Amino acid sequence: MIGDPSAFVTVPKNKEGKKNVLVVGNSSNNSHVQSVKTLRNVDIFVSRLHPSTTDNELIDSVQSVKDN
Repeated sequence: MIGDPSAFVTVPKNKEGKKNVLVVGNSSNNSHVQSVKTLRNVDIFVSRLHPSTTDNELIDSVQSVKDN
């Protein structure tokens, strides 16, 4: 909807003259456009493991921090 005042907020420049801050919100009047959930893939580099480290220990370690 064009001119929906609840969709965007104008943020003035701060005293140092830095760029405007991105403001994310939602429109209570717009029900035609929806966002899509995305998955993020992250590459992990692992080095200097003890020779006796098992695959399951490494998998468990990654699983314990993956949601962070």
